[in-house]
Amino acid sequence: MFGLISNIFGYLLNFLYEILNNNFGFAIIVFSILLRIILLPITIKQQSSMKKTNKIQGQLKTLQLKYKNNPEMLNKETMELYKREKISPFSGCLSAIVQIVIILSVFYMVSQPLTYMKKANDSHPELKNVVEEYKNEINNDNNNKTRYIEIATIARIRDDYNKINEQLKNETNQENNNLNNNSENTEAKEPDNTENSENSKENSQEVEQKESKEDLEKRKELLEKLNINMDFIGLDLSKVPSENLNDYKVYIIPILYVISSFVSIKLNTRTQSKKQDKDSKDRKEPDELDTVAQMNKSMLYVMPIMTVSIAFIAPLGLALYWFISNALMIGERIIIEKIMDNKEDEKNA
Repeated sequence: MFGLISNIFGYLLNFLYEILNNNFGFAIIVFSILLRIILLPITIKQQSSMKKTNKIQGQLKTLQLKYKNNPEMLNKETMELYKREKISPFSGCLSAIVQIVIILSVFYMVSQPLTYMKKANDSHPELKNVVEEYKNEINNDNNNKTRYIEIATIARIRDDYNKINEQLKNETNQENNNLNNNSENTEAKEPDNTENSENSKENSQEVEQKESKEDLEKRKELLEKLNINMDFIGLDLSKVPSENLNDYKVYIIPILYVISSFVSIKLNTRTQSKKQDKDSKDRKEPDELDTVAQMNKSMLYVMPIMTVSIAFIAPLGLALYWFISNALMIGERIIIEKIMDNKEDEKNA
C-alpha cells in the first residue's frame, strides 16, 4: 500500500519539480502545501470532533463515577452519549492512521526518488539499467556505508553528468579548432600519396571520435533524466544528518522541525489544560479519568519524538517536508479553532 501511495506522490512531486525550474526544495514545499489542502476536510472534521469531545468530558466523568463498578453499563452509556452528541469515538484513530500512512509513504518517496519520482523501474528499462549499474558500484565500494543507496546514486549521477557535459564541451571546442586549421591548411597544400594516407587515418579517428561523442551524448541524455537537483538555498537535501555529523548545515532543518513540533504540542496541551481547569471547578473529587488525561498528554509527545528521531537518520528532504507540514498544521489549527469559537459565540449569543 505504501508503495502505491508513494508512486502517486512521486508523479506529483516530479511534476512540481519540473515546473519549478528543477528545484527539489521548492517542489517539496509546494507538495506539502497541496497535501495539507487535500487533507483539510479530515483536519476540520478531526478538530470539530475533538471540540465536541472536550465538551462532554464532564458527562463522561460523571458516567465513570456512576458506573465505575459496572464496566458493561459504562461502555453502553458512553456509546449512547457519543450517539446523542453525534460524535464518532474512532475519528481520532482514523486521523492518526492517515497521518502514519502519509508519513511512511513520503518517507519511501523521498528516500527512493529515482524509483518513485523518476520511475527508474520496469516501465523504463534503460533508466533502471543505469541506476542498477550505479547501485552495484556503490555496493562494491567498501568505503560507502550509506543506508540510502538511491540518494548516494543521485550524487554520483550528478558528478558523472557534470563530467560528461564538460567533456562534450571540450570536444566541441576542439572540433571547431580542427575545422578552422584544416580549412587554412587545405588552401596551402597539394595532395600526395603520403597526405592521402594521413587523411585516411584522420578520417578514421574522426569517425571514432564521432561514435564516442554520440555515446557520451546518449549517456548524458539518460543521466539528465535521472539527475535531481538537491541544492536548496545552500543546503544539500540529499544529505543525512547521522552520516554528516561534522556538517553544521545538516542540523538546520531538523532543529526547525523540532521547534515546530513543540509549538504544536504547546497548543494542544494549552487547549487541554483550559478544559481540565474548567472541569476541575465542577467536581470536588478526582477520578480515574485524570490518569487517562495524563496518558493522553503523554501521547502528544510520541509522534513528534518518533518523527524527530527519523529526521536525524533520514535525508533532509524528508525533514523539510515535515517542517513545512508542521508549520501549516499549526496555522490550520489556530485558524479553524478561531472560526469554530466565533460560530459557537454567535450560536450562544
